[in-house]
Amino acid sequence: MSVGDVWFAIKSRNAGLLSTLIEANADVEGMLSDVSASLHLAFRDGFTEVVRVLLDAKVSVGVQIPSLGTPLHYAALKNNEEALRMLIDAKANVNARAMRGQTPLHVAADHCHTEAMQKLIEAKASFRVRRRMNARLFEAAFTGDIASVRRLLDERANPNACDRSIDITPLYLVAMTGQSDVAKVLLDAKAAVDGRHAEDNPDSRTPLHFAARGGHSGTAKVLIDARASVDAKDQESSTPLHCAAKRGDATTVQVLIDAKASLYRSDSIGSTALHKAAIAGHTVAVKILLGAKADVDAREKFSKWTPLHGATEYGRVDAMRLLIAAKADVDARQTDDETPLHRAAELGHDEAVRIIFYAKATLDIEDSWRGAAIHHAFARDHNAVVHSLLDGKASIDVRGSGDKQTILHIAASNGLASSVRELVDAKASVDVKDASGMTPLHYAATGGDNEILQILLSSRTFIGRQF
Repeated sequence: MSVGDVWFAIKSRNAGLLSTLIEANADVEGMLSDVSASLHLAFRDGFTEVVRVLLDAKVSVGVQIPSLGTPLHYAALKNNEEALRMLIDAKANVNARAMRGQTPLHVAADHCHTEAMQKLIEAKASFRVRRRMNARLFEAAFTGDIASVRRLLDERANPNACDRSIDITPLYLVAMTGQSDVAKVLLDAKAAVDGRHAEDNPDSRTPLHFAARGGHSGTAKVLIDARASVDAKDQESSTPLHCAAKRGDATTVQVLIDAKASLYRSDSIGSTALHKAAIAGHTVAVKILLGAKADVDAREKFSKWTPLHGATEYGRVDAMRLLIAAKADVDARQTDDETPLHRAAELGHDEAVRIIFYAKATLDIEDSWRGAAIHHAFARDHNAVVHSLLDGKASIDVRGSGDKQTILHIAASNGLASSVRELVDAKASVDVKDASGMTPLHYAATGGDNEILQILLSSRTFIGRQF
């Protein structure tokens, strides 16, 4: 047996095979010393049965990968409560530090995984702040213990105490858990509404980001009333409106719009809040943003995606309908000249294809690398899409980019006799030439495919493989 055997058992979630290897005296931990990432893989991705086998075999739960941390860090990252419970029961160090001194609690807090945070705190995980009183203030703020928060503030706990590992104060914790009453108490005690480092580092997330990410509209309103910056940017240049739109929290989206949050701010890749809502398929948020006059054709920075490209890519057909009803450009081209129709055809989203061509999209636009939408659908064997495009009057003889081949050229050169038969029956031209002067007939002759040659020569009607 080898490292590869153990790695395969973990990667494939095969707890039975892993048990067999261990029973055969496989030195699991020793074998994984050079590829310890595979050990973390089980914890990171929540392979619960594999985790149980490894723990029963007494594999160390404290193994760290440089810059990444322990299995408990991974479980916190994934918000995997079952893995967290098993690791904590196995005496994993809940305060183990990884890169930048972050503990599993920091990882969970960084991603607003409040359930994981609760389990870690119950297991005596702690925030890294000066003075025990301030640490208790963090815990009271997180749990929503308003009486303890008031008492600790009266005892001179610092409302702006900061855990520097992830740059959060108690106000961040109440924002992520939605404790609006506790937020008011902290703000009354002069907690910095945009975070302790807002003036020094304008590109740092604020409590309002956390409230928006968590879907806590009431807390967001409290922060806004305290003059929180509604257009603050985090490290990825996302604003609270981006966070609320991505989550699909329509109420918080409306609260932010009412507070004059910008609809046009883009994040580090050029996405607007409308991109976020459309890509995730959050139709109510899309409606609100469109009603507030968000730019329906805003472009991402590098891909040049519009919200319609994003919705189409992920098959968000209801969002697509809303965007098209708001006059989205159905022929908008991204960086490689692909339109939303190209993306729908490439991915086999037949309903999306029909929505787009019913919206009067130009069916035969060529992109810069393959050709028209029908080339994309045919190349991927998306037969229903090919039919839909032809039903919508896409040209069967449109030539591709560069090589100038039609789909009949492609079928003939690849020996797809049944496809050739149906294309000929649909009146595809057998005489059109590609960039090298070759017709489909030439390809059939060159390839020695007598069946295709006869089909092209006779151009008879036939019953073949259906698209």
